[in-house]
Amino acid sequence: MEINIASPNNVGWVQSKLDKIHIDYLWKIIEEGKKKNLSFKGELAGHVSNSFEITDTDDWFFKNVLHQLITAFYNSSGNAHPSNKSDFRNNYIIRLEKFWANYQYKHEFNPPHNHSGIYAFVIWMKIPYTSEDQKKLKFLDGVKDTAKRAGEFEFLYTNLLGDIASTIPYPMNPELEGTIVLFPAQFMHCVYPFYNCDEPRISLSGNLMVSHTV
Repeated sequence: MEINIASPNNVGWVQSKLDKIHIDYLWKIIEEGKKKNLSFKGELAGHVSNSFEITDTDDWFFKNVLHQLITAFYNSSGNAHPSNKSDFRNNYIIRLEKFWANYQYKHEFNPPHNHSGIYAFVIWMKIPYTSEDQKKLKFLDGVKDTAKRAGEFEFLYTNLLGDIASTIPYPMNPELEGTIVLFPAQFMHCVYPFYNCDEPRISLSGNLMVSHTV
């Protein structure tokens, strides 16, 4: 599994393309989560039809994927975690506390938000459209291309005054399926609605927390 580091002139993130064994495992626990049908909508900012809990059985995904990504972020950040709110002076562990699936349909969206914990991540499992096609929507005629965000995921950076100073979009297309992005939990981000597609956009998200050992 190849891991890539993104380091803009601010806090960055890590990104990786998951292997087939990881993808197969995720689809398996998605199906298990569907059967349990434990809604997660009340925990989220998103305006999404269906969000439900999934379970990382025996911490398999944490051990085989998330731990490597956390280590990559830590090493690329001068041996530092991204939060100043957690106490790392004593023995600690990082654990996956919340894990959920999002089935987002056309016109639905996730407004700008961040997550609890120290790290968060998103995994794109199914993307039934392309950002290029979304940019051709009739109602976007006359809008400059750099402002067309239909269907995209976007990171939001603030300046010292707290204003949105820049944005880093992730254009969506099926080639991004199986990609995981892990980032500091306080990192603001959003997901724009898509149109003219009746299939759901399926993504997974999770929050990683700090716990102290005895």
